Amino acid sequence: MKLTITFFTFLLMILSNSQAQESSAFHQSFAEKWERTKAYTIAVAEAMPMENYDEHPAEDIMSFREELQHMVNNFTKLQYFVTGEKTCAIATLPERFEEMSKEEIIAALDEGFNYVGDLWANTPEKEMGVKVDFFAKDVNMTKEGIFHLMRNHVTHHRGRLTLMLRLKGVKPPRYVGW
Repeated sequence: MKLTITFFTFLLMILSNSQAQESSAFHQSFAEKWERTKAYTIAVAEAMPMENYDEHPAEDIMSFREELQHMVNNFTKLQYFVTGEKTCAIATLPERFEEMSKEEIIAALDEGFNYVGDLWANTPEKEMGVKVDFFAKDVNMTKEGIFHLMRNHVTHHRGRLTLMLRLKGVKPPRYVGW
């Protein structure tokens, strides 16, 4: 009987440790994917000539500049669900996009991505599963889910940016989303 209890206790310890290692590997993989997301998005922003940043490809569609501004604005809004703070270190970046040069926009985009990457790195893994009071009705969201939402949102708008590049005859950078 003692042998059976010892065996099952040992088995439970192994399974718990295995799950913790998987969680840590997953936690680490987001940081790597976020860096690739940042690099690819910045490459897309660099590819568009500045003279096309303010053109609207069609009525009711954001300009290239506005798409980038919207991405950073999303970072400033969604970080609240992780930090509980209404304002953050990058809160004023979206407000200044209208007068920024291409280089300044890319620097602001880099700063926004770095802020989210640092926020991920500094949010304890044990807090990632904490549920947040998300604004969308009937959506259960955790802090980790907020980070995935940010990445998904960037992907959505970067797709629009890629289409805008194609409309201007600019070949988009090679995809590196893996």
